[in-house]
Amino acid sequence: MTKGNPGKEAKHQFYQAVGNALGQWYSVEMYLFLIFNRLTEGKRNVDSAIFHAIVALNGRIGVVDEVAAIQLRHDPALLARWIELRELVKKAKGERNKIAHYMPKLDLTKPSIDKAWKLQPSMYDITRKAAKSAHGLDTASIEALADEFKQLGKHLSTYLKSLGNWRGP
Repeated sequence: MTKGNPGKEAKHQFYQAVGNALGQWYSVEMYLFLIFNRLTEGKRNVDSAIFHAIVALNGRIGVVDEVAAIQLRHDPALLARWIELRELVKKAKGERNKIAHYMPKLDLTKPSIDKAWKLQPSMYDITRKAAKSAHGLDTASIEALADEFKQLGKHLSTYLKSLGNWRGP
């Protein structure tokens, strides 16, 4: 495929890492929906319509959070675990947004071709937030985030299973 051309191989690995990270993130959002569905004790198709009508991730986290606060008010351990997971999701959300919204860039000033591909804020983004992120995400950083997203998905899956025996208030 890209044998004999280290530049093409590095580019391939970079884009593969981006795709893998976004794929791992999908499991996080899927488990957020399944937790929402379990906590509402509703019909999956109705809950799906409600949950997926909320486009922004902050809104989705918020609706799960409000339902959890009501439904788990008599189960402090399950509520406390949800709050821990919510904070992990919020933290990971910022990294996911970088992967989804930053632009790929080839930095020709880098001596190593492997470190040359990065995701960085748009060159037209002059906000303070973009300036703080100017170092960007290289392939190894993106691969590490994919692993973090995978672990977060596993934690959410385990939490969903812990709700298996839960009966509403």
